[in-house]
Amino acid sequence: MNPYMAYYAADAKISSKKGKVLDEVRLRRMMECETVDQVADYIKNKYGLAGLINDAESNARLFRDDLEQLMTRYMVRETEEMLHYFSGPYKDFFRVFLMRFEITDLVMMLRKISRNEEPADVSERFVHSGTYSKLPFDKLAASKNVEQFIENLKGTPYYTALKTVTVNDEVKREFHSEMKLQVLFYKTLMKKAAKLEKKDFEAVKEIIGTRIDFLNVQWIYRARAYYGISPERILIYSIQGGNRLKLRILKKLAYSGSVEELEQLSNRYMRYRIFGNEAEIKKNLDEGFYAYLESRKRDTSLGKVLWYIYMLDRAIRNMVTVTESIRYRLPRDQMEKYLV
Repeated sequence: MNPYMAYYAADAKISSKKGKVLDEVRLRRMMECETVDQVADYIKNKYGLAGLINDAESNARLFRDDLEQLMTRYMVRETEEMLHYFSGPYKDFFRVFLMRFEITDLVMMLRKISRNEEPADVSERFVHSGTYSKLPFDKLAASKNVEQFIENLKGTPYYTALKTVTVNDEVKREFHSEMKLQVLFYKTLMKKAAKLEKKDFEAVKEIIGTRIDFLNVQWIYRARAYYGISPERILIYSIQGGNRLKLRILKKLAYSGSVEELEQLSNRYMRYRIFGNEAEIKKNLDEGFYAYLESRKRDTSLGKVLWYIYMLDRAIRNMVTVTESIRYRLPRDQMEKYLV
């Protein structure tokens, strides 16, 4: 199927799905539920996601991590379905998009091993694509230490990314590893995007470039505020390919004299108010990206497909927030503050 026929087929699928999962009215009605059991029933019946949550998994399983896991698996399934519509470089692009779910599982395992936590049930938490992922997850989950974990990645792109991680401090090592994996993901994604038709490549470059801009601000802030990482190393970990934050501006952010100056520069170059307290920063960064995405919802290119995938991210986050708010009996006005 040529790219344009594939796009129209994918667009028809998106149109049939977005009315359910991305519907703001459904989310508002979900906020009227009084118990987590009611939330589980609502998700199954009103969102049409009965296949995700069976009766045995309702109240007992709908804790934050479990709901995120179930909904992330739904996202994986939706991304896999996109692969059926495309071929050639387009299929290659969406295969790389599935890497982010592999990275979610790799980071989870790395944390458990690094912290000497019991990894016995780790496979139950996996969200990666069982169809397209070729990583030796059983072998990785059985790793006794971080060094063995990295050694078990030999023969994969992840080994090259992680083999130089030598930081002894547990927290810093996790941060370094996560950054290296994200740099690998976006570098690989943009390399595949360059092989798409010009119109689609431009759309991908704009959307992914904006995502990269917001991520770079978040990571530079964390590196400066919490980990004391040098400006030189911050630049190494910065993701290339942003729209507004080119290398010259990234250098300004990395070498800014204080966290306060970093905040001022970030707000100026992103043309969006990002900073507040720590909880607000992540929320503001996400809201900034989703606000930008609204301008792409009527794209007649691959941008529409990316819009759908990223807006699923938003829907999942908000559904999890509502569920946890109801669990802890937060008033509705408080619940609203945590939505993105």
